[in-house]
Amino acid sequence: VLALYPEPLTLLARSEAGIAGIPDLAGRRVSLGPRNSGSRTTALRLFEALAIPEKAVAEFRALPTGAAVDQLCEGQLDALLVVVGHPNPLVARALAECDAELVPIAGPAIAAHVAANEDYTSATIPRGTYPGQSRAVPTFSVTATLMTRADVVFAGGRSLHAARVQRR
Repeated sequence: VLALYPEPLTLLARSEAGIAGIPDLAGRRVSLGPRNSGSRTTALRLFEALAIPEKAVAEFRALPTGAAVDQLCEGQLDALLVVVGHPNPLVARALAECDAELVPIAGPAIAAHVAANEDYTSATIPRGTYPGQSRAVPTFSVTATLMTRADVVFAGGRSLHAARVQRR
């Protein structure tokens, strides 16, 4: 029905993990989000585009964002990837309580991946989105989209299908 807002792919990493970009996830413990989630699908498509085999990452976990932040705080995860709108309370918690940092998702290979996929757009998490965030963080986004079935009735009692037929 309509596009709502950008949801950037967000890489959060423990500061001590030394992760400066996607290639640094090799050999690390990473959560990509639950199976069949948009976060996981977006991350796996990115790994494929960058020719990073899944086996290069020490361990992939399929955690919901809240559980992934808990494990990041406890030192059980090195990083997590999540598609989310900003500001986000779980990202804010990770930055404030877990010695985590937002890691850029940028570079020529990322730009080529975004250019090759019409469902992605370049994005930035603006400086100051979170307390203490002193720099903008480049990444890319999907767009949250409102969808419905054609037979759903809207205000005024007409379905989307009926509205389309009437416009013809």
